[in-house]
Amino acid sequence: MYVDDITEMFVTWSTIDSIAPLAATVEYGRESIDEGRANGTTVFFKAPGAMNLTQYIHRVTLTGLIPGETYSESHVILNKIAYLK
Repeated sequence: MYVDDITEMFVTWSTIDSIAPLAATVEYGRESIDEGRANGTTVFFKAPGAMNLTQYIHRVTLTGLIPGETYSESHVILNKIAYLK
């Protein structure tokens, strides 16, 4: 899915554990990840079949982005750093 606004971006990731209530929270910014914080949604997904696999799909929309700039973001709790441009 795409957004119509070039100052917005979807961030989606999955985990095998629910880490609620902060499961769908992202901190981001150009100079520091403390510049912005966005909350999104978490959806439980159970794959069909005998293996009974489950996961949680997290989705957050980052807003107020400046096209062409490099941002750092961190999924709260997960502490993963990604560089977005």
